[in-house]
Amino acid sequence: MRRCLLLVVTAAAFATISALAVVTGDQHRRSLRGDTDVPVTHNKDGNVKQRTGGSSLLYKMKKNAQVTWWLEAGKSDDYVRGALKLKGLKGDALKSHKNYRYYAHFVKKSEEYQLNKWLTRDVTTYMAWEMLGFQQITKADELPLIKMTDEFRLYKRYVNDFDTYALRTMKAGYEPPRVMVSRGATDAEMTARTLIMAEAGRSDAYAKLALGMTEGYNRMKVLKCAALEGQKDFNYFLLFVREREPAMRDELARLEKLAKLSKRQRKAQREMLDDLKLIEKYRQRNGGAQ
Repeated sequence: MRRCLLLVVTAAAFATISALAVVTGDQHRRSLRGDTDVPVTHNKDGNVKQRTGGSSLLYKMKKNAQVTWWLEAGKSDDYVRGALKLKGLKGDALKSHKNYRYYAHFVKKSEEYQLNKWLTRDVTTYMAWEMLGFQQITKADELPLIKMTDEFRLYKRYVNDFDTYALRTMKAGYEPPRVMVSRGATDAEMTARTLIMAEAGRSDAYAKLALGMTEGYNRMKVLKCAALEGQKDFNYFLLFVREREPAMRDELARLEKLAKLSKRQRKAQREMLDDLKLIEKYRQRNGGAQ
């Protein structure tokens, strides 16, 4: 199947080149950086030099086909660097090489392939956390150690994709992913997941669902009042509403200025007021501290 894909794309390249030759005869191409119309080629070291000719388009389409095949085959970053003759190159030497554009495209698309694969396989956010190498990060106060890493950026992206996918699934009338919270999820992962949901502006109902705060086997019925506050992971929901407090106050102020509220707006207003009461209740218990 993958070989067929490569052959089809390569055949399309020949067809495109033939069409260009017949219709326009234009053999020019853009430079490596794509910001000029100067025809270019490269010497044996990969450095840019001037040239003319139509073979550059074939080369470009062939490389794009290779990138697609590497993505489908799940090839590693190291493998692709080797195939594109980029091993050992860094900085300007890497970025000025004729094959760098294809490597950059591979890196960008490989993330999308990985995230989509996780979604289709019902990978939980904690499973993704572990696969990204965060097994040793177990406490919330350790999060600053990883927040600026590429791995955490990918984790955050997956949490947002996971939540969006779950919400769309439920909106379409289906149940959410079978497992929303992995057993054994660490304080660090639960905290990170909660903060990401709060930043994305997820609803209370979804936050409860995502944090496993539902009634028994009925995953669509979320906990409320005493049942919610007695849940073992309630502190994460409290963190969620605390993080959302500034945005909620702004939204309540906006709603107060409206002459008439829709049914949906009134429901949201009640929910936010309940959240603020909950925040104040636990703020007083802690002597005014957050």
